[in-house]
Amino acid sequence: MGRSPVQRVVRSLARAPIPVFTAGYGVVFGHRVLMVEHVGRRTGRPRHVVLEVVRRLPDGRVLVPAGLGRTADWFRNVEKNPRVRLWLSRQRGVPATARVLGEAEALDRFAEYRTEHRWTWSLVRRLLTRMPGRAGQPDEALFRSIPLVELTPDG
Repeated sequence: MGRSPVQRVVRSLARAPIPVFTAGYGVVFGHRVLMVEHVGRRTGRPRHVVLEVVRRLPDGRVLVPAGLGRTADWFRNVEKNPRVRLWLSRQRGVPATARVLGEAEALDRFAEYRTEHRWTWSLVRRLLTRMPGRAGQPDEALFRSIPLVELTPDG
């Protein structure tokens, strides 16, 4: 099964900053996005994805959404092997562990995000509702379709 046109655009946009992060210039993106290095579940090779940060917690944990849902390659990879490395702002290659949040906790975090980032949520919502199977869905249904992953740096 191929990707929809919207999924292809999102994937291309998400991959564009990877060379910037790997060159050590992730600081230009501030704290709103990060790069995750994960291991391919079939190949065992390092893979990279750039994701939006939904929330940074005081203890260093970071929450990121799997915007394309549970079928996103990076999401399936971290489910199989939660050991990852993070690039965020000036930090490079920080070892971390990924954990998928439970539905209730994820719904709470998304509701906070919607309140704190109204403008960004309106853009994200428009993009999400153009994806197959998501047209006309209310916010809570959209939130339920997007897994939320907590990334905890080691130490």
